[in-house]
Amino acid sequence: MEFSGVNNKTFLNSSMIKYTKELHEEDEIFEKYIVIMDLDGHDLYLVDSKDRVFNLIYITDIVKFEYTKLKLNEFICKCIENDMIDY
Repeated sequence: MEFSGVNNKTFLNSSMIKYTKELHEEDEIFEKYIVIMDLDGHDLYLVDSKDRVFNLIYITDIVKFEYTKLKLNEFICKCIENDMIDY
């Protein structure tokens, strides 16, 4: 399964890795999260060490960060059901 563009050919160039690094550099509050999906560069889904998925939306001065109430496995299943990821 390829998830958010990460595979053995594009691993370090994926948007997932790029946005995770950028978030960690921008604000240390995001250091415990990894970006798992990028919808448009301003709408990101993050996961923490407890497999909880969060949605981060930021456009200029507006920042919205909320818990989706989904665990990572539930999020992946929902994405597959809605054709949001390739498999």
